[in-house]
Amino acid sequence: MDASERPRGQEHIPEYPKLWIWMRVFQLVVGLAVLFLSIHALEGFRFLQDLSIVMIVISVISVGLTIWLIVAQFSSPRAFRYWVTLALDFAIFVAWTVSGSILVSHTSALVAQRGVGHHVPPAPAPEHEEEQQHHPLHESHVSTFYAIAGLACLEFSLFCSSWIIDAVVIRRHRQIGLPSKPLKKRASLPVPAAVERTQTKQIVVPVSPPQKPRVKPTLAERVEMLFRGQKQEEAGVSEGVGFEGSEEGGHGGRGSRDGGDGV
Repeated sequence: MDASERPRGQEHIPEYPKLWIWMRVFQLVVGLAVLFLSIHALEGFRFLQDLSIVMIVISVISVGLTIWLIVAQFSSPRAFRYWVTLALDFAIFVAWTVSGSILVSHTSALVAQRGVGHHVPPAPAPEHEEEQQHHPLHESHVSTFYAIAGLACLEFSLFCSSWIIDAVVIRRHRQIGLPSKPLKKRASLPVPAAVERTQTKQIVVPVSPPQKPRVKPTLAERVEMLFRGQKQEEAGVSEGVGFEGSEEGGHGGRGSRDGGDGV
């Protein structure tokens, strides 16, 4: 899409595919799910609390970025910066990758060490660390952490895809020569070389000046025009008669001259 075809105020936003906004909405939903599960694990469980806090922070950043991009795309385009979007997508993609893999490894290690039970007695007091280390894990707790890790892997794939899309559309955006910041005036847009060449090759067609509209003559003007036409016809007839008389007189003069020559 050319610069002149873009909506006013959105010249600095790259042309994303239509599925991009739905992918952002899906990222928002998954981020909220991870946030709620991590808060539940932090409040109810007594293990892996540090990782729960890390997942809460990453999910809050992901939700904030997604909301900002959706709002900037539809209601506030001047807040959009594609370099910031590219950098944050890459950073969050790396954060989800690292945190999800660490959460899976720590959960698997705890399951292998302490085991899983369906009906687990209440955990001992926090000061008895040795007893707590051998206390089995409840199945719902383990399932919660595995669910958080699975959603983290899903967010990793979504942000990886969005980062790749960002890189592709930003490259096309820069090749066209469009700006990276919102413009104050539309005239400051750079004109691509191809468009400039086509504009120079255009043929200028001269435009005729506007003609005055014809006014319908009135009844008096029509009568006057009719009398003028009759007078012109009478004058033409009289001129024709006079011309014929002069020709006859000329012939008579020639006859008299011929008679004189005979004498």
